[in-house]
Amino acid sequence: MKAKKTTRKGFGFWPGLLVGLLLFWVLARPRVDLNQVARAMYNFIAPYYDPLLELSASLPEVRQMAVDRLELRTGDRALEVSVGTGANLPYIARRIGSTGQIFGIDISEGMLAQARKKLATVPCPVELQLGNAEDLPYADGIFDAVLNLGAMNFITDRKKAIDEMVRVAKPGAKIVFADETLGPDGPVRGLLSQVVFRLVPRLRPPINLVPEPGARLSYSANGFMYIIDWRKPSKVV
Repeated sequence: MKAKKTTRKGFGFWPGLLVGLLLFWVLARPRVDLNQVARAMYNFIAPYYDPLLELSASLPEVRQMAVDRLELRTGDRALEVSVGTGANLPYIARRIGSTGQIFGIDISEGMLAQARKKLATVPCPVELQLGNAEDLPYADGIFDAVLNLGAMNFITDRKKAIDEMVRVAKPGAKIVFADETLGPDGPVRGLLSQVVFRLVPRLRPPINLVPEPGARLSYSANGFMYIIDWRKPSKVV
């Protein structure tokens, strides 16, 4: 006797995409303080955030790719800006080992509370702090790698946040950030992405805001996530 095959009825990909685009369009108005919106939104959804992300099969791939781009080594000191619920901590910890150290900062108290629940399973020291990506509370040039995954679209001043990531990174350190977009995969998708970017400019990968001309732009999750990475130039002796 064959077991009945059950299927979960979802909202649907295209309706979900349209609702998401509408949300971004409303929030990305010039006078909206996205930092405050993000803080309130993530405080509200923090208890449900991890279960919601489990619905996306592509996120582990994105996390692994982003952390791989950091080129971490044993004993490194890494910073994750907008650490959220700490879902990336295990990926980073596997690379830096027990002698490394992770620092995480987030604008949402609720997300940090969820991240702290994971610390017992992370095999290296982790220091979490409440703060703003546009004004990082760290000294210049102290981190071997800096990561920001899934938050850049909701940072009010993205250029300032990127400059801060560069400031706190050591010379020669890798810097990586990634977020949602609509990659130009094929002619139809390419045309659609241009329409989407006109309606919601924040979904365009902001590689123009990166101070290093050699920065690399690539895509993951079937083109729905961009990843930008570069190496901070070493000091000229």
